[in-house]
Amino acid sequence: MQSSRVSRARLCIRTGASADSTTIKLCSSASALAAWRRPTPGFAADGAAIWFNPGGLPFLEPKLLQGSLSLIQSRKLTIEGAIISDGPDGVGGEDQVEDFELKSSPSLPGFAVASFALGKRKKELDNRKALQIAVSAFQTYNSEFGGDINFQDEFGRTSSLQFYQKDRMTYFGAGVGYRPIRNFAFGFTLLASNRRIEHVETSSLVLGGVQDPSQGSPCPTSPTIPFCVLDANQLSRSTVFTMDSWDLSLRIGLLGIVGKRWRLGLMFQPPGVHVGGKSELRFELSEVRPSTNPINPGLSDSVFAKIKRDSRSPIPWELRLGVSYVISSKVVVALDLQLVGPVASGSIAPGIPQLEGRTNTSGSLLADSTQRDFTWNISVGTEIQITKFLFTRFGFLTDNSSAPDVATTASDAIQPAQIDRFGFSASVGGQDCPQACPCSSAKERATASTYEGRRSKTMPASRESPARNGLSSSRSAVIAAKRQTS
Repeated sequence: MQSSRVSRARLCIRTGASADSTTIKLCSSASALAAWRRPTPGFAADGAAIWFNPGGLPFLEPKLLQGSLSLIQSRKLTIEGAIISDGPDGVGGEDQVEDFELKSSPSLPGFAVASFALGKRKKELDNRKALQIAVSAFQTYNSEFGGDINFQDEFGRTSSLQFYQKDRMTYFGAGVGYRPIRNFAFGFTLLASNRRIEHVETSSLVLGGVQDPSQGSPCPTSPTIPFCVLDANQLSRSTVFTMDSWDLSLRIGLLGIVGKRWRLGLMFQPPGVHVGGKSELRFELSEVRPSTNPINPGLSDSVFAKIKRDSRSPIPWELRLGVSYVISSKVVVALDLQLVGPVASGSIAPGIPQLEGRTNTSGSLLADSTQRDFTWNISVGTEIQITKFLFTRFGFLTDNSSAPDVATTASDAIQPAQIDRFGFSASVGGQDCPQACPCSSAKERATASTYEGRRSKTMPASRESPARNGLSSSRSAVIAAKRQTS
């Protein structure tokens, strides 16, 4: 007597249910940077002003070299209920639901900037130079992750899916800031961005079929399963996808000092311009369909392709508004509002052909859509001077995703995860001061030009203040000169 059972399995990667920060976002650098870990448009206090507000460059030290190390971290993401397949009861029975763990090793973004002043000193600018230029190289994100998914059906057959993905965004920038009057400056930053993606994916799936106990147990041709299975759908595919895209963007910044305690900043970035790039796909597929398949029953497919096409990674418009306020000589607070524009639907690899009725040839687990919605973010931070060598920063931030709602998309392909977050940040920093030169307070960093006028009388005309590890204080030499002459 023969018994027959039909098997099915489906794989559902429910990325929207996770709360992990490993997401592909066009505005990641603007929203993923923790509040107050780098300056807001209203508090352009170090070399990162080349990104946040180039209008703050003329308020930096005349000579500045700043950088940060890229540390390696480990991250594990657990997606609950990600893998759903038929349980031991088979079709019509209770589904078998499993969690999926995704391990990644992202790198904290590196940052380096060099800035220096040009031209002659101006008396009306408190004996400082009006023009400041800067060059920088940094990454806004660098993620690397992979996974190995294996699951069994009620027949004891094992299907598998392995994947690896690396995605990073690198910027190279040159900025210039000009200070025509004492309490106002403007600047421009030209950025060349390079996004690189590498996605490798292999899968082996066996679905459906009818169990045939007549051949004995275990199955002679597959000893790992108790009985042979006839008329099964067997699918194997391999994908290697790489992308390299270059874009140009321009950031325009304004920074003004109002009174002795306020700084107001604005930064606007028009949509970026695509200047070049390429994508390359190597794709292999083999499939044997069962005789019961309603579409081309019994068909055996074999596809191989090696294709080169264009690439895209659109940069949306962005507007940032910031304000900072000096509470005391040791405490400064700041607020930042960020608005990011939408991006039309499309693919990071336009022109890559797709096979009808099949998942994305570039990778079934590759979110290749460029569509993004309008979004906003805010951050609030404070800097507190603890000693003349030590300061601390605290902040609150939102990180709203610009990825579209999956329910509104027409495609069944994997979509960028829509994860909205908020959180807190804290950091402690030190500053290296020259001998006999006390470090500036938070108040002095926030209102640089406000207090320079009353001190410039004691400053020799040919003397420049030394750099102090990226913290903007142009008054250190001024204070030292004042102490020497008093």
